[in-house]
Amino acid sequence: MQIVVSGPVQPVRDALVSMTESTFVADIAGHYSIDAEVRVGPDPHLRRTLDAILQLPGVSDIRTTLYESIEINRFSPFHTAKAPLTLDEADRSLIMHLQRDARSSYRELGEASGLSPSGARLRFERLVRSGAIKVVGIPVRIGQPDTPTLGLGIRAGVPVNELLPRIKALDPEFLAVAIGAYDFIATISADSASELVEVMERLRGTEGLAEVDCWANLKIAKEQYGQSDSLSAASE
Repeated sequence: MQIVVSGPVQPVRDALVSMTESTFVADIAGHYSIDAEVRVGPDPHLRRTLDAILQLPGVSDIRTTLYESIEINRFSPFHTAKAPLTLDEADRSLIMHLQRDARSSYRELGEASGLSPSGARLRFERLVRSGAIKVVGIPVRIGQPDTPTLGLGIRAGVPVNELLPRIKALDPEFLAVAIGAYDFIATISADSASELVEVMERLRGTEGLAEVDCWANLKIAKEQYGQSDSLSAASE
């Protein structure tokens, strides 16, 4: 979501960072003051969360976009596209324990999820095979990023599934198929402003793209992903 703030931005930013539902918060340039992402369950959780943000002192407007699927997220340890796997409570408990300690033994995973060590091993292997979790090293952006980043709102002039692989080819660090103001939400980064210009030129020349809005991320205050990437809906 993009948020218009009348007056100082910091109090609103700090309030958003402290919300358990928020996974991304950044000061941005342009008409909107803050770009934020929240992960919530179905209504009424989403409605309550939006109402709470609207009631923050200084917030005068919000533009929201729902994620249909998260296709790319370099900073998430979980599978982020559509996944047909249905997770039960044991799966969720196992995933939550791995978030706290990724080096847990199968015995510890079993104790956390109510399974035997062999049962925990089978569940873990099933989750990895399905793509629900990934065993990888996750890059972490600490403080202000060293490289410039742009947020993008993209509207398609062709069916979304036709444009999706063309946008993926630009190697964004984040890409979601969206419903609402945009068909895609993306983040691109580069080592310099001139490289960002080159990426934007390639994007604007992409066949099937109807329109693109962009905003500079001036300061990334929160970027914290986890279980919600694969278990709940998202609102940008």
